[in-house]
This record gives sequence, C-alpha cells and structure tokens, in this order.
Amino acid sequence: MEIFTTDNFNKKYKKLNNNLKLKIDIALDKFIINPFDISLLNHNLQGKLKGFKSIKARFDLRILFKEEN
Repeated sequence: MEIFTTDNFNKKYKKLNNNLKLKIDIALDKFIINPFDISLLNHNLQGKLKGFKSIKARFDLRILFKEEN
C-alpha cells in the first residue's frame, strides 16, 4: 500500500505540535497494517465528501482519504 499526501496536508502537518504528529503517525501506521483496525473507525463519508473515507487519529482529529487503484 502506498500513501500519498496532498500539499495542503503536508503544510498543516508541519505546523502541528509533536504530540499531534505522533497521533497521526500512529494512525497511519495502523492503517498501513490493517485499514480496518477497529480503533481507526474507518468509514465512508456522505454529502459533499461522498467518495472519501475517514479514519480517526484522535477523538477530535480525523484523516480523510480516497482509495485509488
């Protein structure tokens, strides 16, 4: 599995404190090992974000993504 990030994600990630960066890194590591790890709460989004999915990095921090072949 390959993960590609957007420039917007990279820009915002750089501004985060180390604790939040660690939470994101852990969530992405879990996602690579098992995208459906129960702790990630992987789910489809609706509305204007239909076609995207979300995982949880922290109770108030979500990572949005789109699967591509």
